[in-house]
Parts: sequence; structure tokens; C-alpha cells
Amino acid sequence: MEKLKLYFKELMDILLRPRYFYSQIGKQQMKDQPFTFLIISSWIFSTFTSIFLFISLFLPTLKVLITGIQPIKMWIIIPLFVFFCSVFFVMITLILGPVILMVNFAISSAVAFTLDIIAKKFSKVSNFNEILKASFYNSAVLIFYSIIPLLLIIGIYRSIPLENIHIGVSFLLMLGLIYLWGLWSISIRKIYKISRRKSLFAAFLLFAIVVLFYMVIGQKILFIIERRLI
Repeated sequence: MEKLKLYFKELMDILLRPRYFYSQIGKQQMKDQPFTFLIISSWIFSTFTSIFLFISLFLPTLKVLITGIQPIKMWIIIPLFVFFCSVFFVMITLILGPVILMVNFAISSAVAFTLDIIAKKFSKVSNFNEILKASFYNSAVLIFYSIIPLLLIIGIYRSIPLENIHIGVSFLLMLGLIYLWGLWSISIRKIYKISRRKSLFAAFLLFAIVVLFYMVIGQKILFIIERRLI
């Protein structure tokens, strides 16, 4: 519970006063927390993603199984259905959680490595350990991205046209990237002690690379996910 309290406190600091927060990176009280923050963010995101996968993959099969069953028998098998649904959901979460954590760790490390190379061009100093901690804390954006599985769930039941769901997901992804650009810029400025203009430009270089990757590959991946699971 203490770690969760600290997590949400740091999350609010990142969201509400990122400049102060990133200036504290490297101090003793934050020494062991960045990776824990990444773990909790990844598990929160994986839980919402598991809910989406459970609804999109398991519930349609469940509807077919219970079709035509008499109401009296239904009361007998409901506890079994609840049990198997719970087991299936837990299995999805336990499989997906470590996968998402490993992916986020790899992405955070790659981002930190890239930012360190770019920032070193302006400050002439390498500070990979501190920018890696900041990159772990940047996983706060996963809380924002947890809205996306909820939008996809709405798309399953066609409450909103699929085209609008696609627009909404793309908008949230781009908004999250812009937010990350700001976090990258602040973390570079606080860690490498360079001017705001240089830090904005350094972070923009990585932002442009990520946006280009999203436009070339990300849109296709998103389209495949929507067509197969919604």
C-alpha cells in the first residue's frame, strides 16, 4: 500500500508540476523508485488491456454457450461461469502484464539512450543513468493511454461508429506523444542543464522520429487490431 501511495503521489507530481519533479531525480529518496513506477504503470495498463481482450475474445464465446439454456439450469451453472471467467481473466492479465512490462522497459531504455545521445550534443556531458530514471517516470503516459482499451470496448458493441473510434484512438495517441515531448524536454533541461530552447529542440528530434514511425507503421498496426478484435 505504501508503494501505491507513493506511486500516485509521484504520478500527480508528474502531471501537475513536472518541472519540480524532474529536478528531484537523482536524489536519495527517489533512488529505488523509478523502476517500481514503471512496473505499476505497466500493470495498470495491462489490466485495462486485459479487460478489452477478455470482452472481445471470451464473452462472444460465452454467449454462444449459454444460448438456449433453461433459466433454472442457468442458476446452477452461473457459479461455474463466474469461476471460469475469473480464471480466464487472471490468466490473460498474468501473461500480458510481464509482456507489457518488458516492452515498456525496452522502449524506455531505447528512449533514454537516444535522448542521452541527442542531449550530449548540446551539453557535452553524458548522464544516461538519470535520463533512464526520467524515462521510467515518463511511463505516466500509460495511465492516459489506458483510456484506449475502454474506447475499443465501446467499439465492440458499436455504440460509436468504428471510424470515430479510430479517430479517437489516433487523437489520444498523438496527444500522448505531445505530452511525452513536453516531459522529454523538461527532463533534458533539468538533467543536462541546458536552455529551454535547446531542450525543446533536442526532444523534438525524438518526437519527430516517433511520429514518423507511427505514421508509417503504427497506423497499420492499429487498423489490424481494430478489424480483428472489434
